[in-house]
Amino acid sequence: MVLSFGDTFNPIVLLALSGTKYPVYISDRTSPDFPFNTFIRFGKKWLYPRSAGFIAQTKRAAEYKKSILVIN
Repeated sequence: MVLSFGDTFNPIVLLALSGTKYPVYISDRTSPDFPFNTFIRFGKKWLYPRSAGFIAQTKRAAEYKKSILVIN
């Protein structure tokens, strides 16, 4: 199991470990309103749904992730 922190590193970790047996749990530490570059925004949109789970550090972060991710 892998726990990854950071909006910039989470997509990289998810991409690097895709196709492996390791479940990746992610947690962001930046405001949902932060203007990330196109690569990071696309990586988050495309790869975050492939994570094993998301750890929300605030209620606002949880609400934001629920609005953009398919939560089972």
